[in-house]
Amino acid sequence: MRRGRGPVACGVALVLSGALLTGQAEAGIVICKRKNAIKLRQDQCKKKETLVEATELGVAGPSGQNGMDGMNGANGANGMDGMDGVDGVAGTARAYAQVNDGSGSPSFVAARTSNFTAITRVGTGNYCLTLDPALGIDTTTVAAVASVEFGNTTGTTDPSVRIRGVSTISCDNTQINVRTQDSNADSDDVSFMVIVP
Repeated sequence: MRRGRGPVACGVALVLSGALLTGQAEAGIVICKRKNAIKLRQDQCKKKETLVEATELGVAGPSGQNGMDGMNGANGANGMDGMDGVDGVAGTARAYAQVNDGSGSPSFVAARTSNFTAITRVGTGNYCLTLDPALGIDTTTVAAVASVEFGNTTGTTDPSVRIRGVSTISCDNTQINVRTQDSNADSDDVSFMVIVP
């Protein structure tokens, strides 16, 4: 037959259960065993006694409070730098020019001109700038931009420059038609810059 725990163990279990329920176990009560004897001690067992866990006697105390959160760990090392991206294609206007005007014939400034091949004055303040045909640019479908180049414009009061956006009697579809004025009157004394994006 299976033997029970015995009166001593059951008694200790009952006493210890009461201590746990009343909070006395927190004062440091321990269960000690020597041969067949079981004793309750304060804080620690005596010599030749063996510490017995309460769970061995079927006694379980209340759950303890949750512990405090641990400290945050140190930040990790920075990751390696990513690889450099591929350089983009250099941007530029398809054609641009600086035109110097005056008493003589209009002319391009070579260092500031690209993809224009010729310039012709067809009337006072009226110019046709020929684009390189290899570009295949139809001037009726682009929005060219022009502005006064004040560094080489002298003897004027209120210079201005404009572009005719469609082909004219003076210029064809491979040319940019630029008009220059001073104080709202056509003038040959206005230098200018033009860009074809």
